[in-house]
Amino acid sequence: MASSVKPLWSKDKAFEWIKLHKMVAIVRTRHAMQARGTVEAILKGGFKLVEVAMTVLGATDVLREFSSRPGVLVGAGSVLSEKMAKTALASGAQFLMTPHTDPAILKLAQRAKVLCIVGALTPTEVVRAWSLGADVVRVFPVRAVGGAEYVRALKELFTDVPLMPSGGVTLENVRDYFMAGSLAVGAAGALMNDDAVEASRWADITTQARKFQEMLQRI
Repeated sequence: MASSVKPLWSKDKAFEWIKLHKMVAIVRTRHAMQARGTVEAILKGGFKLVEVAMTVLGATDVLREFSSRPGVLVGAGSVLSEKMAKTALASGAQFLMTPHTDPAILKLAQRAKVLCIVGALTPTEVVRAWSLGADVVRVFPVRAVGGAEYVRALKELFTDVPLMPSGGVTLENVRDYFMAGSLAVGAAGALMNDDAVEASRWADITTQARKFQEMLQRI
C-alpha cells in the first residue's frame, strides 16, 4: 500500500458521488485556519465534495480534520509530485486531483485504490491522461482555451472520457459546462471570494455555496 491509511471511499463510490453532486469545491487559501473556516462554510451551504489544495499552509491538518466527515468526500488538490501525493494519502485524502499528468502519481493512486482526477488541456494530454488510467480528466485551465465550447469540442472526440473542467467555472456559466457534456466541474474563486476568506466572512461563502447548489439542482 502507498499509505497506511485505508481509504474510506472506494474508487467506484467516489466516482458515483462526484457524478451525483456535480461540483468539487476547490479550497485554496493561504493557511489552515482560513481553510477550516472555508470548508465549514461550504459544507453549511450544502456541498458534499471538497478538495483542499496542498499549497495551503497546514493542508495536511485540514485533511485529517475533514476527511472522515460523514457524507462528505474530501480530497487533496494541487498535488504536484509523488511525494506530495503520499503525504496527502497519509493525511486521509479520499481522492487526489492534479493540475497535470504525472504517471508516478497515477500509479500511487492505483496502488492505494483511491480515485485520481488528472489534469490535462490539449487533446493529446487528455488521451495520455486517460490511457494512463485517470478516473476523471480535469480540463484545466478551461477558461483560457474557450470555456464550455472547448469542453464540447473535446467531448465530440472523447465521448467515453469523463471530463471535469475547472479554472473559470462561475454561477453564470456552470450550466453551459454540463450542457457541453461535463461529468462534474470544479470551482474556487467564484465560490469562495478571496476578500470574504481574508475577512472571515463565512456567511458570505455559505450564501454563495447555496446559490451554486440551487443551480446544480436544476441541471
